[in-house]
Amino acid sequence: MVSNPAAKVTAETQVLVIGAGDSILRFPVLKNAQIIRQFAGIRPLPKDGRPYLGPVKSVPGLFVATSHSGITLAPVHGKVISELILDGRTDLPLESYRPERYTTGAGQIPV
Repeated sequence: MVSNPAAKVTAETQVLVIGAGDSILRFPVLKNAQIIRQFAGIRPLPKDGRPYLGPVKSVPGLFVATSHSGITLAPVHGKVISELILDGRTDLPLESYRPERYTTGAGQIPV
């Protein structure tokens, strides 16, 4: 995983204003709403920006689906992991997402 100590943890005001404006365009009823508080967080990602998805070959029976956008990709990742667990295979190509891709050997990404 890449950790960036210089990353800002707090959301910038400009981003908040843009997000609020977009929300009002989609839901005009929010025009007079007041923002009471906001939250922001850092999502850890591997160096290549792709999630880890699939079986961990060195630990039989262990499957991972992590470092992804939980809201948008969770249904697809759930389907893939369930296929791997129940059927032992999936039709989707997972080579680029395999958990061991940073270990030595094929698929190693230079640091």
